[in-house]
Amino acid sequence: MYLTFLVFMEYKKKIKTPYVLFGIYLAINGAERFMVESIRVNKTYNLLGMHPSQAQIIAICLIIIGLCTIMIARKNAHRL
Repeated sequence: MYLTFLVFMEYKKKIKTPYVLFGIYLAINGAERFMVESIRVNKTYNLLGMHPSQAQIIAICLIIIGLCTIMIARKNAHRL
């Protein structure tokens, strides 16, 4: 958690495009959640030969949404 805070404080000054920092937050939060849920024992699902838990699936979705947010924000920044 402290590492996330330090990353945000470092990049806050460098990022000028709106929503990029939010996308970074979503991606980092998803990665942290995925790692934590790897330790916990939950019901797993059979998904493409893997056996992730529901929380891990949500974490992967957060990472994907975060990366898409960053790409869309940078693409739209050139239009402003």
